[in-house]
Amino acid sequence: MPNRSNAKTPAGAARGQRLVHEEALGFQLRLTWEAMRAALQEKLATREIRFAHWSYLRVLWAADGISQIDLSERVRRVGGNTVSALNALERTGLVKRVRSCVDRRTVYVHLTLAGRALEHVLVPLAVETQRKATRGIGRRRLASFRRVLAQIQSNLRAS
Repeated sequence: MPNRSNAKTPAGAARGQRLVHEEALGFQLRLTWEAMRAALQEKLATREIRFAHWSYLRVLWAADGISQIDLSERVRRVGGNTVSALNALERTGLVKRVRSCVDRRTVYVHLTLAGRALEHVLVPLAVETQRKATRGIGRRRLASFRRVLAQIQSNLRAS
């Protein structure tokens, strides 16, 4: 019979802590995110828009003409991802990039007329997806849920 006193245990296990996979907060958040993303992607695909481009369009609808660096920061993606997304959006005629005359290193991103027009088509699809996801959940509970998510994000940024 093995000597259990020398057995390696995960940190916290000796104190009786357990983390059931299906109950883990990160796991539940990931499942929720994947379900939301899949539902919206299905709707965006009907308009031949990739989910990966959705965040860039959404930011540009609110702040057209911002720098590529600012766009990347607002979408919270690293520069390489932004370059790939903008290359695709430019190929499809939804955005155009303009190099600054003052500082040639700065590139501004502008919506084209087609890119601007998509706002009125795509935003209702996102609203419909969010409405479906939150069906049966009252406003107060949703507001509380958003506050909890914001607190979790704040806690993790602070550590």
